[in-house]
Amino acid sequence: MTNKDEDQDWLDALAGKPNAEGDPEVTRRAKALQQAIQRHEAIYHSSEDDMEAGLQKLKFRLRSEGLSSTDRRPGLNKRFVQFAVAASVVLTVGLMMRVYLHQEPMQIETEIMRGMGERQLVLAADPEQRLKQLTTELDQLGIKYRVDRKEGKIVLNIQGVDPAKDAVASFLERNHIKPPVGMSLELDIRPMAKP
Repeated sequence: MTNKDEDQDWLDALAGKPNAEGDPEVTRRAKALQQAIQRHEAIYHSSEDDMEAGLQKLKFRLRSEGLSSTDRRPGLNKRFVQFAVAASVVLTVGLMMRVYLHQEPMQIETEIMRGMGERQLVLAADPEQRLKQLTTELDQLGIKYRVDRKEGKIVLNIQGVDPAKDAVASFLERNHIKPPVGMSLELDIRPMAKP
């Protein structure tokens, strides 16, 4: 038998007209492929009703085999969701309080004023005395500064701050001033709130 005869037997078997004198293996394979194509077409073109019926049969079989249970407690999921929401709220509030309570007061104030560049808040019982103390130290270090007074507020503009120098780093640490990113910063000196 030549390849041409074998191909023709294959095509005839696929068309549903197998050659009785042809190779039985070719006929068997062609019939298997034809059946697979028909099954695929039947599934692909089946209606939703057929699918729903098949799904119901599958569910019934699963229940009869004990692989699926229908004795769910309807309130269980609702209680679980309520518990999960309550736990999430408690956890969130707890974390927020922990973060807030463990920050230093200066850190909190600095973060509030984050969008103001290198401006930092300095709280003092007597703002004028604190200004005098800071300017005296800046004069000793040879750092240039300018004092601006606006609407009862005192702003100390400091230029040429190099935190890499030991004396400047010591000044910043001693006065609880965060080292600037650049070479300048502004200190907003305000009175402490009275309790």
